[in-house]
Amino acid sequence: MDKFNIKGIIFDYGGTLDTNGGHWGAVIWSGYEKYQVPVNLNAFQEAYTYAERQMALQPIIKPQFNFLEVLEAKLNVQFDYLIAAGYDLDRS
Repeated sequence: MDKFNIKGIIFDYGGTLDTNGGHWGAVIWSGYEKYQVPVNLNAFQEAYTYAERQMALQPIIKPQFNFLEVLEAKLNVQFDYLIAAGYDLDRS
């Protein structure tokens, strides 16, 4: 590889620029805590992972979605998982 013919560099540091470098899991978990969603961290992590995998496999996120719609879709999949696991959650 010619080190002087570099076209770009791609890196992943585990966060996103839109969250000031924070991982989305941590950002969403802080929202769960703020609004006292009655689940523990382990259950949240399972729901978060499930939702991320489902979004990779299913067309849940649509091309026309804005940022809020993407977050709502992510949370809906997480809540569906948690409700199916027996958690009593209020979606309002």
